[in-house]
Amino acid sequence: MLKCRSCALRQIHSLLSIHQASARSFSSTSSNALRNNIVAPPRRVKTYQKLSRAEFQEQGGASTDAKKVSDEVEKFLKKGDVAKAHRLLEQAPRKLDTVYAWNSLMKHSLHTGNVTRALKFYNEMKKRGVNPDSYTYVILISGLASQPEYRETHLQDAMKIYAHARDKNDDVRLNTIHTNALLSVAMKAKDTDQAFKILSGLPSGGPNAPDSTTYTIFLRALREQGKDALEDGKRVWAGVLGRFSRGDLVIDQLLANAYIEMLAHGPDKESWIEAFVAANQIFDLALPEKLKERPVEEQKAEEGKEAQEGKEAQEVKEAQEVKEVQEGQEAQEGQQAPEVKEVKEVKKKEKKDNAFLGRWIRFDDFTLGILLKAAENLKDISLAQHIWEKTVEGGLHPTTIAMQRYLRCCSICHAGKAAAEFVEKYGNQLNEWNFVMATKACVTSGHARESINNASRILKVAGDNNCAGLMLIRHNLLVAMTTKDYKLIKHAMVGITKYITPKAVEAWFKKMDGQRTLPRERNIIAKEFIFTLKKAVFWHDMKYARFEESQWMDRFRDAKKVVQSNTEPGRRQEEEEEEDDEDTQKIIEQAAEKQEKPKVEKKVERLQKSNLPEEPQEGLKQVLADLRKFSDKERRDFLKSL
Repeated sequence: MLKCRSCALRQIHSLLSIHQASARSFSSTSSNALRNNIVAPPRRVKTYQKLSRAEFQEQGGASTDAKKVSDEVEKFLKKGDVAKAHRLLEQAPRKLDTVYAWNSLMKHSLHTGNVTRALKFYNEMKKRGVNPDSYTYVILISGLASQPEYRETHLQDAMKIYAHARDKNDDVRLNTIHTNALLSVAMKAKDTDQAFKILSGLPSGGPNAPDSTTYTIFLRALREQGKDALEDGKRVWAGVLGRFSRGDLVIDQLLANAYIEMLAHGPDKESWIEAFVAANQIFDLALPEKLKERPVEEQKAEEGKEAQEGKEAQEVKEAQEVKEVQEGQEAQEGQQAPEVKEVKEVKKKEKKDNAFLGRWIRFDDFTLGILLKAAENLKDISLAQHIWEKTVEGGLHPTTIAMQRYLRCCSICHAGKAAAEFVEKYGNQLNEWNFVMATKACVTSGHARESINNASRILKVAGDNNCAGLMLIRHNLLVAMTTKDYKLIKHAMVGITKYITPKAVEAWFKKMDGQRTLPRERNIIAKEFIFTLKKAVFWHDMKYARFEESQWMDRFRDAKKVVQSNTEPGRRQEEEEEEDDEDTQKIIEQAAEKQEKPKVEKKVERLQKSNLPEEPQEGLKQVLADLRKFSDKERRDFLKSL
């Protein structure tokens, strides 16, 4: 090794460096310890060991291949091993461009909700000399905006990151994507003043000017924020119309829906009506007759005043530019002035075409849901019916979400007839919860007979589509009970008989196991159903002072057993009843053997009576017998007091 003259000096230095530690170890402290035969304490070893070069190569660390390092980091992150991914980046050479791998590390941390760790990685990346790119800032700011739980520090962190990208990173040029992400954080913090500062700092034109997404974020965040926020949104919309009239901005579907949604969630009746007016202006949707009396042209003039002023100013500016160009061209070449005029005419034509396309935006299912929400706030079912008819005539195919919104509007407005007609038309596209909402609309909707007839129509359609479950049957009984007409209650009990068979109940429980379409658990639904059924039978017997409860309950006894066998509380109740029967029998036998005192005999007698299954309604018979002494009016007053 030392015979080579070219590397002899280098090898000698390496040998000296190897033996240098041993020479240093014979210092005064360690030599005294050796002389006294005392073993020196071992040195502390760091728990966080760096990878050796071989391990680094095995785990994907290649000094000249940044892509391989990034792929290995992605593999570790998919497994959830953030520590190994971080360690791999720590061991990577500083000259290696690992910004993509750092971005993946920060994105994973933000996705899992660990904002502190993501910011720590961001600062460490800068300390290691890795310059953040444009995508790094997008990941961090948008990740702060997408956190489910907002904290006060999120907006401050986002502002610092945005300022660093703007002032200290010359390699990154901020665009509307970064601005929109920062605006999302500000609006999630409900800091409208800061959001206005962000908007005012943007240029009025050019590539970095606010786009439709910027205004959409701003308007959506103003929902349900009060009247002042609504006025701010209207001012922003006026600016949108001004830019739209000049051809600088295209109003897309999301922006139009955001403005109408802001009005539909407004604080007063005036804003709810303005939602329909805005839909008429944007989508050319025909207004209902009751809203046609409203001065729509005046509303358009108010909202488009600023837009018209901006349009006139732009036309004057363009005319002046054309005149200057024509004068300059005529002075040099007299033949080029007509060409400039033709170019200006083409530009004006393009602006008109854009305005035409921007006005006729497609009316979608989400817009329909927003307008149904406005009709629900107004508690006017005629508006909902008008909007639904116009959209269906226009070729829109509503989804189940829009159908549910329509039935909810019927329920709020107590429009049982409209709900029954809707169910008969779209019954094959609905589930049990939709039928329940339609049945709720029948409560106190018109005359008592009309209410129960509409509920019966809905129940029939649900039965034809295999959706007549326990929850729907219970609400059908509730509609009958709210009428306080005992003939209608009996009519409802007769109507539900064919839907409460053991086979149908068993099929409903199996269906509930496979899907979750109802907002409550099946055990709670079954318990409420049995309680409502008993209550309906009891009210019927109390009215006529006849003991018919056993006859009615015999019809539903088998179905009730199926319900109890399929619910955990029911099974528990059966087991407890069996245990009580065994305990009672033991007490009776022990008392008979011991021949105890009269108190015990009375207790045994009472237990024997309670153990008899043949006569379970002795107390109810006595109540009914007492009620025969009173008149019909006194009975009704007593039932109302219940």
